[in-house]
Amino acid sequence: MEKPSISFFAMNFILLFVIVSFIFIVFDLHKFEFVLELVVLLVFIFFLAFAMFAVYNEGKWGWTMIGAALIILLLNTLFISMILGVFETAHVTIATFSVIGLFIALINLRSTVQKYHENDIEIEEYQYANSGSYYPYIDKIELKEEPMHEEAQKIETAKPEIEKVFI
Repeated sequence: MEKPSISFFAMNFILLFVIVSFIFIVFDLHKFEFVLELVVLLVFIFFLAFAMFAVYNEGKWGWTMIGAALIILLLNTLFISMILGVFETAHVTIATFSVIGLFIALINLRSTVQKYHENDIEIEEYQYANSGSYYPYIDKIELKEEPMHEEAQKIETAKPEIEKVFI
């Protein structure tokens, strides 16, 4: 397994600010809104932790999951700010860091697609190079002619005579 990239650490930093800011927003809510958004917060924490685990293990789908979660979180924050009529520092922090995180996720998705495409080209080139025969080392086999046994020589010499008789 390779070392995590700088974008992995940057995304951890970004998600820290996003989640802490969302916690501040959720705890400013009252009654039913608080309970509903607390459940949403816990779901986001679970999905983002799972996605970061996938990114750490070099899963392309982890970046996709992070991007989708950041878009939904951004939309949820905008929805809360429209309902409350307030757009405070926590809202600005979530909006800023979500956009930056989305940008990093898209860059990583693009780089992984290019890496997989390059690997496919290398595999195709390898397949074309070795498609000459099923056995790649067949040319290197040296055939040695062994002298025939006496019985085999008799069969070889008798064979044309038998064919002449039946024809």
